[in-house]
Amino acid sequence: MLVALILSALISAAVYPVYLIFYFLWYGILKCGICKCGRSIRDKIPKEKRTFTISNGIKDSKSAVVIGAGVAGLQAVRALTRVGVKVMCFERHSDIGGVWFDNYVDAGLQTAVSNYQFPEYSYREFCRVTGLPYKPGVFIHMRRVQAYIAGYMKKFDLERFITFRAEVTKTVQQSDGTWEVSYKQIRRSEESSAGGQEIITVKCDLLVSATGMYRTKNIPKFPGQDKFKGRIIHSDDCRQIDQLSNRHVVVIGSGKSSVDCSVIAKRVSKGPVRVIARSWQWPVPRFIAGILPFTFAAYTRFAKWTLPTNWYTTEPNWFMGVWVRKLYYKIVELVMIYQMELYGPRLPENPWYRTIFLGGQILTAEFQDGIHDREILCHKGNIEYLEKAVRIIETGETFPADVVVLGTGFKRDYSFYTGKVLASLKARDHDGLWCYRHILPTTITNFAAIGSELSTFCNIVSHFLQSEWLAACISGKAYIPSDQEMMLDIKKCQDWKRSFMLPTAYTSCQVQLHLVDYHDQLVADIGYKTWRKSNWFMEFVWPQHGDDFTGVHGAVDDKMDQTFNLAATITRNQSRFGDFNDYQRHADIESGFGTTPVYLDKSKAGNHANLGQTKSDAVTLTVLRLGDETVPDSSCDEQGNKPQLDLI
Repeated sequence: MLVALILSALISAAVYPVYLIFYFLWYGILKCGICKCGRSIRDKIPKEKRTFTISNGIKDSKSAVVIGAGVAGLQAVRALTRVGVKVMCFERHSDIGGVWFDNYVDAGLQTAVSNYQFPEYSYREFCRVTGLPYKPGVFIHMRRVQAYIAGYMKKFDLERFITFRAEVTKTVQQSDGTWEVSYKQIRRSEESSAGGQEIITVKCDLLVSATGMYRTKNIPKFPGQDKFKGRIIHSDDCRQIDQLSNRHVVVIGSGKSSVDCSVIAKRVSKGPVRVIARSWQWPVPRFIAGILPFTFAAYTRFAKWTLPTNWYTTEPNWFMGVWVRKLYYKIVELVMIYQMELYGPRLPENPWYRTIFLGGQILTAEFQDGIHDREILCHKGNIEYLEKAVRIIETGETFPADVVVLGTGFKRDYSFYTGKVLASLKARDHDGLWCYRHILPTTITNFAAIGSELSTFCNIVSHFLQSEWLAACISGKAYIPSDQEMMLDIKKCQDWKRSFMLPTAYTSCQVQLHLVDYHDQLVADIGYKTWRKSNWFMEFVWPQHGDDFTGVHGAVDDKMDQTFNLAATITRNQSRFGDFNDYQRHADIESGFGTTPVYLDKSKAGNHANLGQTKSDAVTLTVLRLGDETVPDSSCDEQGNKPQLDLI
């Protein structure tokens, strides 16, 4: 093995200097001298043809509902309000952050925090504001990540747009393309009332799904599960280490959550932790060869040239021929095998460049130490349950099991969609929902997906660019092709992905290491230069960071920042990170022109055309049309004050 590594290193040293010279010649002379380095697609289109021809309808959106207040939802709210769209955001949890608010114990970043930063609010700025020490190379815990996200929300005063504990129950698209979004207010158990549950419905022009990739747990059934007397939990429910203490633990799966839960379990379990997977993926070390951060091999333009050529790129790729790529892949695989000790069942069957798009495992040293010390034992195969054990069907090996942790990931949840929209989503291809730029499905109008149909290794930046791209479409800044051209674009992307990626139910979402090309697409569409760094060398070898995209936005005027105060405002008696007891929520629907309250009593609404109410014994339904700036005088009380509604 050592001889093979030395030989591979020598071959690499001989081949890649020539490759680097060619690369710099292309970018430095041809691209910069003739093609004007970084010139966007928008610049290549004649001004008279820069028209918005898409029939999706988002160009005319004046109001929007954003579902989810994670890193995608918050940045969508920020981008849309910047271009004058009136926004309400519904979050089912009691605080922002999504998976960073509600996740398994010990969850944290799998990349250094320097690579997980908001373009408009750096982690350095967060540390300066909070007084925390700035350490860019650390992999911070989820509580610190959530605090960082809360800092972003506070900086841009986004909380006023968010309704917390609001679970969307149904979305209905009307014949005119607008949406009715129904949600229920999640009450604390002690506040549950016998008088029925209130359902509130809001009408809007545009629906933005920012629910992310991790909404609904995937809990598979295995043979013999009914007779198993132990406990079965999903990795997302592994919230307390006591659940695993002094018990025989078996972990199912080979992804990040499986790796994290096995590390947690080995500290307190009885005997070694067994990790069983049908197939193992190629892992990614935090530091390649213990020296180079993996981001230098993942987030750079050099890295993307070592992968199968993206269908979108216009750069020459014939120099990196098949034989050169195969040599590079083999070198990478040999390094991984040697560094990560990938022997026996952990040795993947498929090539590295194919499985890396399934997400990859960015392993910690503690997991490797657990394998080396035989505190974590890895196996391969399909399982069946016994009464107090788990058996691998192919080999017959049986392991005692008091707790089985399912690190089986998540699945799509389209349960709150209805009618033709739901039918369209269910009729998606076997490998996922294909959207233009991973944002616009061609079969649904007035709808956008921010972060819910995309997976990259730098999601926080990708979500920012998606949000600004959507805002640019609304403001008219982005050039968008016709529906037919979009479908042709999607077809090219389909053919390209299906040519080398392993078939999964989420192939349509996978971008991963091709994030540089994907970011180039969005930035060019908006009208900015795709090269974001100061010089050729840094652009080539240095990873993309959030601050590279500071200043990219979808507003037509660089100074445009029309933030409308349309929100369900919140008054809390506790601190930001308190237990949220005894808080009040008011429907002060504010706009730049005054206050429009939500009326439950139709008699108070006078002739308000877009308000209505339907009552039954169990449900109260209130419909409010976003965008109304005036309230009839008949709705005011004797003192001239407009009524407000306490939703709790």
